[in-house]
Amino acid sequence: RLRCDGRWIRDELGRIRIFRGANVSGRSKLPPFLPFDDPAWFDPLAGWGWNTVRLLVMWEGLEPARGVYDDDYLAKIKALAMAAGERGLHVIVDFHQDLFSRALGGDGAPSWTLPPQAPFEPGRSWFFRYLTRPEVGRAFERFWRDADGLRTSMLACVRRVMRVMAEVPAVIGYDVFNEPMGSVDAFLGGALERRSLPAFYEACACARDELDPTRLLFIEPSPFAAFGAPVRLPRMSARNLVFAPHLYDASAILAGRYVPALSLFPSSLRLIERAARRLELPLFIGE
Repeated sequence: RLRCDGRWIRDELGRIRIFRGANVSGRSKLPPFLPFDDPAWFDPLAGWGWNTVRLLVMWEGLEPARGVYDDDYLAKIKALAMAAGERGLHVIVDFHQDLFSRALGGDGAPSWTLPPQAPFEPGRSWFFRYLTRPEVGRAFERFWRDADGLRTSMLACVRRVMRVMAEVPAVIGYDVFNEPMGSVDAFLGGALERRSLPAFYEACACARDELDPTRLLFIEPSPFAAFGAPVRLPRMSARNLVFAPHLYDASAILAGRYVPALSLFPSSLRLIERAARRLELPLFIGE
């Protein structure tokens, strides 16, 4: 049993807990939406000094057709979480997406959440499509507005996962939306982080409190916080929230190699640390 105490995560004996580990992604972004079949892939992690995995789960795998849930897929995710726990690893269940959906060149949401359109091909520069593909922004904005009940549908999947994972002792929490984004206007104007994300996170916290109350909720700002963009999330009243931004080195990505003199990593880290202090939440860097 863990709890958030200001800037720290503590266990039931009051000890500060530090989590370090790996994202377990593998082939999760493509059918069958599982990182691997053999849990022996978890075996080396504890020996490397790691104690945590961030285990990806895909909305497309959970609800391939509207209102039709793949319980076999969820059972396999549960089995992987159990296998990680048997190896002494904590598990954070990560509801993952990139560019909203495979139909837009990314992963995450099933195709039925989108109007019919020609699919986009994934590519190396996929991240910039958040800014250059208006179809991606429109898909996110429909989701945040709950157009056609899309946000409600995903929350139903979140609830199903929480109900099942409540039976897995190794699970310590849920990262309920990987790298959330909206339209360019919503991102630049701040509406994404000031309104859309808090409403969604509060709804997820209510589900957590009802179905799996001993677990933490990991909340993310926009993916551009990883590169030093300001964080506009407000303080929220829900308990046991963990601020979980990502952190990347923009200069290394653009240059294709790490150049210490040009690195923006230290300044980006200072910005997200400052945001964690303002929010009065523990800081967990998920990527």
